[in-house]
Amino acid sequence: MKKIDKPSITQEDICNSFKNLDYKDRIIQESNEYDQNVYDVENFLNKENEFTRMDNEFKQYMKNTYSNRFSSSNKSYKDSYAFYKKLRSSVEVCPYCNYFTRTVRQLDHYLPKSIFPSFAITANNLVPICKECNEDKDNYYSIKKEAMLLHPYYDEVANDILQFLKCKVIENFNIGFQFYIEKLEGWDEDTYKRVKFHFEKLKLDKLYQGDFIADFTGFIGYIEEIKGLFPVMDKDVIKKLVEGKVNSLEKQGNKPWSYAGFKSVLENNWCMNTYIPHKCSIEQT
Repeated sequence: MKKIDKPSITQEDICNSFKNLDYKDRIIQESNEYDQNVYDVENFLNKENEFTRMDNEFKQYMKNTYSNRFSSSNKSYKDSYAFYKKLRSSVEVCPYCNYFTRTVRQLDHYLPKSIFPSFAITANNLVPICKECNEDKDNYYSIKKEAMLLHPYYDEVANDILQFLKCKVIENFNIGFQFYIEKLEGWDEDTYKRVKFHFEKLKLDKLYQGDFIADFTGFIGYIEEIKGLFPVMDKDVIKKLVEGKVNSLEKQGNKPWSYAGFKSVLENNWCMNTYIPHKCSIEQT
């Protein structure tokens, strides 16, 4: 979940990079209206279906144009492929999950080219993505706003992840953590449902949970290692250490799930007063 800049590439330049590109006028026209089409999917889909019924070669032609010419490293299409590479390399980390080890490997058609062939080579429809998110997303799209995935080029709401991503501590000595989306003030119901759907569809809860458990386990080990450096390692010292971790993660902003996780630890009395002292063999007073 991360908002990224739209491509600094014009649709005319992409189309002009092809030799003998059919449907050029349609591609440019529809691509230049993508901003309104991406949120009025049902209306555009009706027009797209009507066009493909009249021209039964259009859909396959556009799919082949992307697969065999635009995303092909064949030297015959080097000018078009240069735009593909520029789009794919515009960011290193996948904006759909924003998970630091999931590097961009592919381009995703936010609106699938098999359903929306007019957008097969539309710059604003081509989003850098990791392999895992691309597999989970597949050819998904929705005509209902509340069930649309967040669009990394358009949805500013993704920038508020430090506010809406929350974590609940599962109070058990085999401790657990549950990540969820909190509805922010000012959100309508569609926005809340949409952010929540994106989170669940791409399985970000499990992804973030696994990484945070590793972070938290490492933090417990860190406390055990340094407790001999303090005259007294008590709950007040633990609180300061956790507060420092929360503040550092908030400033860095690159692991919002760890920020949410440690913040939930800090705000949980059982975790701070019972679980951590017990795990670190610290005398409870």
